[in-house]
Amino acid sequence: MKKWNNAPTMLLALLLLLAGLPGRAQTPVWQDEFNTATINPDNWTYDFGDGCERNLCGWGNNELQYYTSRPENARIVNGNLVIEARRETFLTRSFTSARLKTEGRVHMKYGTLEARIKMPDLANGLWPALWMLGTSGVWPANGEIDIAELGIAAAVANGTVNRSVGAAVHWSYNGSQADYGLSYLSSMNLSADYHLYKMTWDPNFIRIYIDNVEYFAFDISNIAANSLEEMHIPHFLILNLAVGGSYTGILNAAGITAPMPAQMLVDYVRLYQSSPGSQLYLGKNFAKVGTYGIFTETAAVNDRLVYGTDANMFLWNNLTAIAGATAYEGSQVWALRANAGAWFGMGVAHDYKNLSAFAANGYLRFHMKTSSAHPFRIGISTGHGDSWVTLAPGGNQYGLIRDGAWHEVSIPFSAFLNLDLYSVKQAFMLVADAPAAAVDIYIDNIRYTGGGAANVAPAVSITAPANGASFTAPATFNITATATDTDGTISKVDFYNGSTLLGSDATSPYSFSWANVPAGNYTVSAVATDNGGLTTTSAARSVSVATSAPNLALNRPVTVSSSESAALGGSLAVDGNATTRWASAFADPQWIYVDLGANYNINRVKLSWEAAYGRDYLVQVSATGAANSWTTIKTITGNTSLVNDHTGLTGTGRYVRIYGTARGTVYGYSLYELEVYGTAATVTSGPCSGTVANGDYRYQVSTSGSTVNWTFIPQAPIAGSTLCIIYIKTGTGVYAGYTMTASGSSFVYAQAQPTGTVISFYFTYRVGNTMTERSSVATPHSYTSGATCAAARTVAVAQPVNIITTNFDVFPNPVDKTINLYGNGLEGGTLTLQNMYGAVVLQQPYAKQLDAAALSPGLYHLVYTKGTIRHIKRLMIKH
Repeated sequence: MKKWNNAPTMLLALLLLLAGLPGRAQTPVWQDEFNTATINPDNWTYDFGDGCERNLCGWGNNELQYYTSRPENARIVNGNLVIEARRETFLTRSFTSARLKTEGRVHMKYGTLEARIKMPDLANGLWPALWMLGTSGVWPANGEIDIAELGIAAAVANGTVNRSVGAAVHWSYNGSQADYGLSYLSSMNLSADYHLYKMTWDPNFIRIYIDNVEYFAFDISNIAANSLEEMHIPHFLILNLAVGGSYTGILNAAGITAPMPAQMLVDYVRLYQSSPGSQLYLGKNFAKVGTYGIFTETAAVNDRLVYGTDANMFLWNNLTAIAGATAYEGSQVWALRANAGAWFGMGVAHDYKNLSAFAANGYLRFHMKTSSAHPFRIGISTGHGDSWVTLAPGGNQYGLIRDGAWHEVSIPFSAFLNLDLYSVKQAFMLVADAPAAAVDIYIDNIRYTGGGAANVAPAVSITAPANGASFTAPATFNITATATDTDGTISKVDFYNGSTLLGSDATSPYSFSWANVPAGNYTVSAVATDNGGLTTTSAARSVSVATSAPNLALNRPVTVSSSESAALGGSLAVDGNATTRWASAFADPQWIYVDLGANYNINRVKLSWEAAYGRDYLVQVSATGAANSWTTIKTITGNTSLVNDHTGLTGTGRYVRIYGTARGTVYGYSLYELEVYGTAATVTSGPCSGTVANGDYRYQVSTSGSTVNWTFIPQAPIAGSTLCIIYIKTGTGVYAGYTMTASGSSFVYAQAQPTGTVISFYFTYRVGNTMTERSSVATPHSYTSGATCAAARTVAVAQPVNIITTNFDVFPNPVDKTINLYGNGLEGGTLTLQNMYGAVVLQQPYAKQLDAAALSPGLYHLVYTKGTIRHIKRLMIKH
């Protein structure tokens, strides 16, 4: 929840605001009706404190409250979530309130989110909000969507504070903060009753409504041009009631005149989604149990982090590898040296892990050896922030003996403060102040133990129809699935078309018969529910239903054994005209074959004969049309009918031949029409590969079935790249952009394309872990789906550990009057200080100190640049 202002004119020129478009039917996928006795921990957790423990006093906005999870500040009453702000002295603040969030529990990408809320009397100084933050990156590079904010200073000043509501978005525009916001003035007092606050979010637009009246629209379709990647990642939801702060313009307790206690009442929160592109993460479905491996090779674990796939180890400062070290177990070990005179630290970062099963009786266990007496701290980072346990001589060592031999360290999770094991983001961290002498540490066999046995989500997969299956309208086909549950039973399997429920089956084998399906393209999936209420969604399968199956032979080239005359040529048998015909010489054998232009799986051949018909003949296919290449897929003898419709055929080829061995009359073979039906044959090709001219990346592209697969492989100049977007154009169309999925150190993307489609593509990508972006738009690559390359290149293998070193920092933080900078090799760079609205307030050559005495209190970003090097540090000025 950040204060917003209208974006600069140049930035606004990049944003296209359009009128509302018709909505797509959506179905409910998650909701909280607040009908339980207590707040559901599977849906909500809390932020605590005044922000200072995160170096963000006042939560970055000069807010006056202390957030708690006490029932005095957050509870359920009469089917409402009650968030209550109170005027009371609590630790460092004169007010208390609550901030609830779904971090680690419910993450969403795209859909319709709505909440029915009764706001408190805001006059003056209260700031209630319904908003979202992205699940990856550091603000503003994780993105923020403010669905409803009330209490803005301008409305306080003009007396409309209880009738004004605002919406905004915040993101990183090419490395700088960008903001866009609008407000709505209602004719009603919004604190007098409940109102519906709603957001619709799809790949093109974010739209925001109050009582179904749209007042905010933000175009997010041009991702690369507007640096809008943050608006296309999953977000989590936040509900809070702040007191005072920059948004309200009231920065001291004496200025708060709103009646207290004040209550924000939330009747419900509901999420609806539809494909394509929608994502929903429910943390309760991904609980880890038993023993969880953080860095171990031989220990018996139920699950583990996979480095280079869903985890990376980072060295933050003053740590280098010690060569030739012997592991405690297996062959890998973290052997690290910190030199004297500088702080050191490292951490294991990964996507969200639900390790809540370890909270009651769990331990963090690892083996370590060192002979140094230097104190250090072991930490875990979760949605509640960072929590640390100190290991220092004279204190609790939790099993560590500093004698240079291996010893097991066992720290109960109860020793850490404010852990939210439901939302673990860094499972292991180590930091220490600057040592007087070099410190060598060896760490191995890290795991979480004592996870008990929680309900394990079921497994489900679709067995039919096949991915890419094609039917003719009106179609009827069965969707079948297998479902298992390792620790219970399957209650039911629901079958979906996109987000629309088709039907359910509670008995194995699980199936649903979908009847009278009209022409169109469909995405079917199955959702299994176990006896504990956990659900798992299968991989989706694409199905197409054609208006009518195309005649593959229509107007295609033909070859015949003979023609009775020039006026009765072979092309007349494939012209779609039932009154024209091909007629052969009066002899046996005779034949006609048609070139379909590509390989097809032939399932039907229809022949419409003139009175001179074929009695005995063969239906044959060939991939090449060569004399000895024909395969017979049907043999016909004793035919007397003038219409032969052969269905249920099985054969693959580019050429289809009717080979007559016995005529039904004394005349030749005479066909009005030869019709052929089937589906494109599965093609597996590639990979084709190439390297961009500047050496930034390699790419690979291949075809599997009807799907084209791309891999973007960063090379040394952009090693550690954190984002890649592929832009694809087919034929003479326009380029469309798609965010590629990280896969180890590479990125992947797949898209269905018919065989033979000419594709042009280029990439926009980040340089390393900076915000600098490059693009190959000037030299796009080309590929034809189904093409095979003679010399495919080997895919680069991701290293098990990714090490990134940062040597630029500031202190103290928050800042009073002087900003001190430290780091190595920074001379010759440039410093740029930007306020929270993105405006540059200072720019100068690098110096070790900056005078901040004249700057206003608030949140700032300090940007250091030198050549291609770029560092960004967020800091708070507090005087």
